[in-house]
Amino acid sequence: MNVNRKFQILEILNKAGEITAQEVYESLKNEVKKTTVYDLLRRYHVQGLVKREKRLGIYVYSLTKKGKERLYYFKRRKGGLGISRG
Repeated sequence: MNVNRKFQILEILNKAGEITAQEVYESLKNEVKKTTVYDLLRRYHVQGLVKREKRLGIYVYSLTKKGKERLYYFKRRKGGLGISRG
C-alpha cells in the first residue's frame, strides 16, 4: 500500500467535496495510470473511506466520516510517514 498515494487521494477528495475519478486522475497530474486511480477509488469505497453515487452513468466520489478520520490520522502522523507536504 502506498500511504503517500492514499493520503493524496483522500486530500483531493476532501478539498473537492465531490469529484469524479477522471478529476482525481487530473488532480494527480498524471502521476499514475488512470486505471490505478479507478482501482484505488473502488478499493477505498469497499473499505468505507469514500462513498460513490452514480450520476448520468458516472460515479461521483466523496469522503465518508471514516475517510475524514483516516485523513486526519495521516495528517497527524505526517512527519512519521515521510509524506511530502508538496
